[in-house]
Amino acid sequence: MVLTQENGEVLVTAGAVNALAAIVAAIAEEGDEILIPDPGWPNYVAMIELARAAPVRYRLEPEQGYRPDLAAVEARITPRTKAIIINNPSNPTGGVFDEATVRGLVELARKHDLWLISDEVYEDLIFAGEHVPAARFDSERVITISGVSKSYAMTGWRIGYAAGPVHLIKAMGTIQSQSTSNPCSVAQYAALEALMPDFSRLSLAIETLASFELECLYPRLLALEGEFAQRAATRFRQDIEAIRDAKATTAKESAIVDAERGESGVSHCLPIHRTERRRSGNGVLKQSGEEIHGRLDAS
Repeated sequence: MVLTQENGEVLVTAGAVNALAAIVAAIAEEGDEILIPDPGWPNYVAMIELARAAPVRYRLEPEQGYRPDLAAVEARITPRTKAIIINNPSNPTGGVFDEATVRGLVELARKHDLWLISDEVYEDLIFAGEHVPAARFDSERVITISGVSKSYAMTGWRIGYAAGPVHLIKAMGTIQSQSTSNPCSVAQYAALEALMPDFSRLSLAIETLASFELECLYPRLLALEGEFAQRAATRFRQDIEAIRDAKATTAKESAIVDAERGESGVSHCLPIHRTERRRSGNGVLKQSGEEIHGRLDAS
């Protein structure tokens, strides 16, 4: 995914969880409500309650591929609602929202003048289909949360980020400066290395995960009784087998990046992930690896 941001529109944090906590603290006041997915990551509840706001759950239905029903989400909105949190791909369901669902959620947030907090930390762990970033449809209303923990198996390094409007990112930075100060500089350099355009490592990580799930988890799914379990096992097998196509696509993209490198061997853009995230215009983040290293050194 190519992350296109202006200066001041990205905040690097001590893990994606820190970014989520900072955005909730920045926008929520006592008595506000924030919509969260159900089933969903339990930390959303704690973050919201810590800000003295109230979590309001909306259902992710198995019959709809664990995608939300837009009318049901809208029915949960009240005058006290401040934001909608979405998690795409979802933890714990693994569900991936299609473009119509993502676009509909953004339009719903726009209609009711709400923030849309899009937790996309699992965006690269997709074996079939496409991840659709919410910021594609509204660069001023969506706050994108992601990090390197899942895509690059760097959970303990604690590097995440938030991307959104300058004034909101600035408020989040103020909150972070009084809590964790900043993400570890050593971890930032490690994350920078992971983000450099060598997609072979990401391909290897996805292939390894797929092999583990096919060998260890798939047989257990087959052993479960019930129609839903059998449907899930069939879909699971299809998704895992699609890793072959994902591997081929990754190899092709790696070759494209190699071809675009200048004589210095440094790419002229910073590939954050393998598909598109664009917040303003059609450009890319035009900073070489050397320029980013320089900025880290200066800080």
